[in-house]
Amino acid sequence: MYDEAQQQIPMPSSNYMNPMESYGSTILMMIDPAEELQKIENFLKSQVVNDKGEVKKYGEPLLNDFGCNSILGIMQGLCTKVTVMSNLDKREIPMLIDMLADTLARDLMVHRVDYEIKESADRDKIFDTVLMFAFVIIKRGYAEGEKRFLKGSMQEIRTTVDNSGNKQGLLGKLNPWNKRWIKTKT
Repeated sequence: MYDEAQQQIPMPSSNYMNPMESYGSTILMMIDPAEELQKIENFLKSQVVNDKGEVKKYGEPLLNDFGCNSILGIMQGLCTKVTVMSNLDKREIPMLIDMLADTLARDLMVHRVDYEIKESADRDKIFDTVLMFAFVIIKRGYAEGEKRFLKGSMQEIRTTVDNSGNKQGLLGKLNPWNKRWIKTKT
């Protein structure tokens, strides 16, 4: 019985009580490329997800699940929140894309049988689409693009207290001795 009384029930917090819960999570969702990676996965598996979250296949997958996971793994190493929030310059983006293209081309060539890629046209579709998506994600970090956008969107709230006036606060009105104590102190 005593243990039950000691346990505290967590109070659900309101978004008004902690604005970072709502705004902070919104910012994290905005910079997270997971949605783009999900679109790539759906493309590779030849499927679409409707508004209700139901998955519908619209044809043969371009490669099997093993291949899909491998391609997504290659992309996830480069298409991250860190990349999006970086400060990439004109030289770095082509270098990253070339590195991704080289890794992807080798992987698709070496493992085409393991991935059950049926047509060379399918391999080209995979290669081109993955690189286009990756380029757009990586380009978000060009010249602090995403950072600058977020800096411009953020508002800073400052609270200042001016004690130079003669107005008393609530405690000063309730405690008349407080006034005398302050005068004798100075």
